[in-house]
Amino acid sequence: MPCCNWLRESEPMKIKIEGATKHASSKKILDGASAVFESGAMNVLMGPNGAGKTSLLKAVALLEKIDGGDIFYDDKPLSKMSRARKLAVRRRMGFAFQNPVFFKASVEENLVYGLRVRGVKPSRDGIDAALSMAGLEGKATLPAGALSGGEKQRLSMARAAILDPDCYIFDEPTANLDPVGAAAAERMMQNIALKGKTVIVTTHNMAQARKISGTIFFMNKGSIDAGADADAFFSRPGNLEAAEYSFAENVFEGFLSSEGGRNIFSVGELQIETGPGNFCDSDSAAVGGSTRKIYLVLRAEDIFVSLAPIDSSARNSFEAVVGKIEPMGSVYSVKAAVGGVNFETVVTKQSVESLKLKTGSKVYLTFKATAAHILRG
Repeated sequence: MPCCNWLRESEPMKIKIEGATKHASSKKILDGASAVFESGAMNVLMGPNGAGKTSLLKAVALLEKIDGGDIFYDDKPLSKMSRARKLAVRRRMGFAFQNPVFFKASVEENLVYGLRVRGVKPSRDGIDAALSMAGLEGKATLPAGALSGGEKQRLSMARAAILDPDCYIFDEPTANLDPVGAAAAERMMQNIALKGKTVIVTTHNMAQARKISGTIFFMNKGSIDAGADADAFFSRPGNLEAAEYSFAENVFEGFLSSEGGRNIFSVGELQIETGPGNFCDSDSAAVGGSTRKIYLVLRAEDIFVSLAPIDSSARNSFEAVVGKIEPMGSVYSVKAAVGGVNFETVVTKQSVESLKLKTGSKVYLTFKATAAHILRG
């Protein structure tokens, strides 16, 4: 798929969701969901299945109604729009959902359907450019139903792109693509955003989210966390659910205290120093038997493994015993215990070999206080 140079520079389209609610029977689908999706950026929506992501996207695309709250398009509320105004907003959007639906017609006829509905005569150059972008050259006359799953997904994205809208909504756009096709789709989405378009995409792929996102929004049980950049989302998740969803390897429940200006998290007999600003007065009540839970989140990649203590500014260094070593593609997962507390870290194959790591090896685990992120239940 080549770059999207044929797309025009876009008019900015800012979308703000404010307290959106939606019910299906007695079930809450959206529960006060709020977010701001900026133009010229990749807005990535993540969350477990059933969190309400697809329902939210359909509401933003004006394909489904919300029961409460409001959605603002360029600061204009949906609740006060006329039918004609809503149609005008919808026609500024293009969307490709996870399970695309096609007519019993050719690839080309499916591709240009949206243009024909809008009364726009498709140009040959535009058709060819969209087919090329989707990697479907030479397949214009084939029945759309004869395409593979990945080809259908790319056709769905091209069908949105040929409209050249101001906002693109992609629901799991690479779910059915092979690695080459997924990488091409990612480049396509990034190039679309560079044209000033608003791009909203859902994905369960953590590596993809790190790679393409400008802002990540975490959705769970119908509500949305405030957006964060990829580094903040993965290193400092906003809640325990986000930490568990993003596969945070080390999540510990314990107590937090302040001792001599140092913030100390205690799990069992192990004391871990955390960064400044983590402690608040109510945390001391947790030690006295409060039901409030406090968690520490530590990413595996933030732990350095060595055979001896190292000279560094890191505040935490513990002797540990290696329990299990498992290959994970180009790196290895190394699990090691400090007393009764189990940590997981990742090291390269070269490090495993040079350190001669094996089950029972004694190592030191070192990490900075600022890498230890505190969450409150």
